[in-house]
Amino acid sequence: MRIVLSNSYGTLNVGDEAILSVLVRELVDRGHTVDILTFTPEATGKRQAGAGVVRSGVLRGAMSTFNAIRQADLLVVGGGGIIQDSTSLGNLLFHMSRTWMARLARTPYALCGVGIGPLRRSISRRLTASACRHARSISVRDRKSAELLADIGIKAERAEITADLAHLLAVTGEHATGAIVDSLAKARQQGRRLIGLSLRPPVGNAKQRSAYSAEFEETFRAAADVAKRLVDEHAAHIVFVSMHPDQDDAIGERLLSSMPVAEHITVVPGKLSPGAIKSIVAELDLLIGARLHSVIFAASERVPAIGLAYDAKVAAYLGSLGLAGQVVEDADWDAGKIVELALETLDRSAAIKEELDRAVPELVDLARHSIAELYG
Repeated sequence: MRIVLSNSYGTLNVGDEAILSVLVRELVDRGHTVDILTFTPEATGKRQAGAGVVRSGVLRGAMSTFNAIRQADLLVVGGGGIIQDSTSLGNLLFHMSRTWMARLARTPYALCGVGIGPLRRSISRRLTASACRHARSISVRDRKSAELLADIGIKAERAEITADLAHLLAVTGEHATGAIVDSLAKARQQGRRLIGLSLRPPVGNAKQRSAYSAEFEETFRAAADVAKRLVDEHAAHIVFVSMHPDQDDAIGERLLSSMPVAEHITVVPGKLSPGAIKSIVAELDLLIGARLHSVIFAASERVPAIGLAYDAKVAAYLGSLGLAGQVVEDADWDAGKIVELALETLDRSAAIKEELDRAVPELVDLARHSIAELYG
């Protein structure tokens, strides 16, 4: 089959790129021809050598996008948390436009491994319901997504609950830079525990992110305090994990400049491949993450994690692993509470790893099943 993949590809979001790498590998290995709709065809083509690329965008590339969908046997929308309007209504309209093109071209389409919601506007709920009614198949990555679909009129049997496709991402074993490897090795030699930290800017468009809100400034100060306490009082080495070079790298550099001793923090840039970033996460003793896919990377590699639940999806994910107690709700981002939970988590590390050994393989199987069902 000729399969076209649609998401926010080309924006360098590490979670999206991880999902893309998984889809390309799994579908090409099954003998399918894959084309990727992307904002940056040249860069995506270099990263995904096994697939074709098609320029996509809001206006620019609209005709090439339509032609690719028209010539395809199947359009795959997803995975990840793209069916939502919390970023903006425009985000939802962008992804819905691909399903409209498919219907116009009479090309079957599937929603694969997607997160649904929040859908705060009535028009968002109507558009999502319409897209789901015409989809060839629907797989959602969590139970809350399925419940929201039921609320907007989609029968339960239409949406299969699977798991986020990033569970299938392979670790590359290459950190891309010796400086990172050397930094982590030196920290280990000093007897320091490696504690990862993944933060993200406020949800919204690029202009909103350029000037952080007062609420985010409070969040950053709490995170910086957590990092300092763990380093000074508990022999930690902080590993800041960027999951988006254009959004998170600046936060990492700011955290680095706030630390009294710079050698006790390593900043992992978001420009690295998802597999390389996952390989670094695998070296940690603990990850404290606001980015969902940083927590998924940790769980996949049996690294205990604490979720900073800026969004319900972070809490829902850890809850699905039987680790609801590893969540710090948005209103409780207090440095003292986070440090206390971090120390408790390190003490319970063996028990948490046993829980991950039990829960994660099932999610891996479910993620693989969602891909197999696309064309089965």
